[in-house]
Amino acid sequence: MDSVLTMAPPAVTLTEGAAEKLGGILEQKGLAGSHGLRVFVKGGGCGGMQYGMTFDESSREDDMVF
Repeated sequence: MDSVLTMAPPAVTLTEGAAEKLGGILEQKGLAGSHGLRVFVKGGGCGGMQYGMTFDESSREDDMVF
């Protein structure tokens, strides 16, 4: 029996322009090479969820790293 693996589309994507801008910001802040962009969702607010972004120097076991 053959099996088929189906890949889901990535949950987050960056355009080339956004990636370049992000790289420039990391360089300006002296964080290039040591930090990445963390995108997160947390409970709260009227809609029940809040979305945010921050720079982080470490990854966690359950992170998806691109």
